[in-house]
Amino acid sequence: MACDTCAPIRNIGFRVVVEMSEQEMKIAQTIDGGTWLKLLLEKSSDFAANLILYQLFDKNAIPLLQIKNRELWVKYLRKEDISFWETLLIKNNSNYDSPNR
Repeated sequence: MACDTCAPIRNIGFRVVVEMSEQEMKIAQTIDGGTWLKLLLEKSSDFAANLILYQLFDKNAIPLLQIKNRELWVKYLRKEDISFWETLLIKNNSNYDSPNR
């Protein structure tokens, strides 16, 4: 994916696009950092929360190119992604207290 004009090319990379309704997207945008991190630490929601955060923050998804399912993500990227989101979400919310892992 690159910028619309391609001159100069500034936004090169891969992006995650999660199919959500406009209402679902609005809800996702209002979730606080602490709740996101709790979702990232729960087995039932960790992978989905991670993908939604990739979209919300327009994070380059090149590391996810070979990740086809949650099991591969857990094996190769979960720890790194959660650390990234924790740092970003704490930075965006100074009142956030990190959950115990």
